[in-house]
Amino acid sequence: MKIAIRNDRIRNSPIPWRIAALISVSITLVNPPALFSQTNAPDKSLHQLFDTYYEDRLKLFPLEATGAGDSRYNDLLPNSASDAFRRQTHDFYFKYKNSLAHYKRETLSPVDKVSYDILQEILERELEGEKLHLEYIPFAQFYSLSIMKTG
Repeated sequence: MKIAIRNDRIRNSPIPWRIAALISVSITLVNPPALFSQTNAPDKSLHQLFDTYYEDRLKLFPLEATGAGDSRYNDLLPNSASDAFRRQTHDFYFKYKNSLAHYKRETLSPVDKVSYDILQEILERELEGEKLHLEYIPFAQFYSLSIMKTG
């Protein structure tokens, strides 16, 4: 059975189309698990840390939970300007920053490295942001409780 090639650009290409097709097929068939495997196995304890961080964050910021479709904390509304809440958030970020520091980034899989970097950036940014004393600005132009849309 002959296949007619109607495109002159393909027919007259320097590499015949059959060779190009053979090369592309052989590349995908030569050990596909090696092409897509991670160099290191996922770290289950690190994934547990990520899960715990997320759950604890939902408890600490119930409006974020509601926004994410989780209604477990709809009955909570923290006073984000209070000293107690600011201490609680500081302790939260500091705890997870210390927990994350126990993992060696270079030993993680590529996907876990990205997750590690993102969480580390969030924790450092939030701890650094405490110096700005945003609790002194209860109403903001773009985000504040008074302008949040519900439902």
